[in-house]
Amino acid sequence: MKRNICLALLISMMAFGLHAQINYSYTTYQNNGSRRYLSKPESINKYRKFNDVRVKEVTQTYFRKEKPSFIINYKYNLSSRIYEIDSKDMKNKGSSTFFNYQNDTLLLAIFQTRKGKDTTTTELFSYNNNNKCNEELELRDGKLFHLCKYEWAENGLVKRIENTYTKHRKWNSVTEFEYYDDKTTKEERVYKNGDLKHKYVYACSPVGEKAQLNKEESKVCTIKNKNDDGSFYYIFETTEGKKGIHRNIQKFNKDSMITSYEVYYLNDKLKFKYDYYYENKKLVQEDLYGIRKRFSSAHFTYGADNLLSENYTINKRGKKTRDYKYTYAKYE
Repeated sequence: MKRNICLALLISMMAFGLHAQINYSYTTYQNNGSRRYLSKPESINKYRKFNDVRVKEVTQTYFRKEKPSFIINYKYNLSSRIYEIDSKDMKNKGSSTFFNYQNDTLLLAIFQTRKGKDTTTTELFSYNNNNKCNEELELRDGKLFHLCKYEWAENGLVKRIENTYTKHRKWNSVTEFEYYDDKTTKEERVYKNGDLKHKYVYACSPVGEKAQLNKEESKVCTIKNKNDDGSFYYIFETTEGKKGIHRNIQKFNKDSMITSYEVYYLNDKLKFKYDYYYENKKLVQEDLYGIRKRFSSAHFTYGADNLLSENYTINKRGKKTRDYKYTYAKYE
């Protein structure tokens, strides 16, 4: 679980995932930011939804050499919001997380670890009159560690994010945003202790034109293409100063389900690739490839009510490296 929710959760929401919004910057949070939620566990939320079954509790068991080695238990409220996560290994080391909501709006999160020295992290969330998060306060063992403040523009998008940390020495970072008329991000500027550290410009250069950037600048370009059969793909390019272009490509079928994800080196050579396979619109296999060979293959099986019952991973030598089994308790 990410401790530093203020930026880490925002970044994780825009990171690659089957249900992630396909956009750069904080668009996912901005467009859905009227209420602040922590998502359901990625290992579950990524492969199936609780659309048809109202689930009360999920137990995920990790097997090593066919013996249980790690267990995670998730509990959901009547609104299908997760309110407790408890994890432990066979030596009873692990962590617990508790979430408190009011009308489905997250107000409080408490993280407790049981590895070595026990620690407790508490995060408190407050909201403005439009029910958008305007402050997050993080305490570690009762002492202030991190304060995050949001400022919102009239168009409903986040205008400014300020982070203040107190660990070791106090330091401050600020991120400012500008937008185009269609509410997509135009520019993002990151400051640390008042000095500009990096600027992201969201625009595409004309074909054949090389972006002229300083070392503290990046140019972000998103291209979407739709095929005649209804499938489509996104090309994301980030040009970093004089380093070159980072590129990844995400392809989707006509049902908006991702079929492949490709990441390239700066020299435009393929770094790795994921391929996804479905049956009856359910993910059944996920293959990871390196430049020349397959690294691993993940497989997913479903039981009653089309709920995920097991997923396991096989490495390039054909050996099982991960094996998860799921059990469910459902509301009557």
